[in-house]
Amino acid sequence: MDELASAFRVRERGELPCGTVYALVTKKLELMDEEIAALTKRREGLVELMGEWDARLAVTPEGRPAGLLEVLSEKSGSGDERSRARR
Repeated sequence: MDELASAFRVRERGELPCGTVYALVTKKLELMDEEIAALTKRREGLVELMGEWDARLAVTPEGRPAGLLEVLSEKSGSGDERSRARR
């Protein structure tokens, strides 16, 4: 971890690295919180998708296609900013 290396260099110079270490960990926590929020949003989207799939499967006769993949293509073309950015 390059960040810790900088803290060790501060200590090797005879300075106190506590402020540096505290700032590094604070930044790491902020980044983790952002990642968790993004994952939570993605998870919520998947839960919603599964609900739609459950509804489709409940009314689809045995041996007939339920169109689950079509739901995915509908969702990806419905204004999702990330999919537009990739195009």
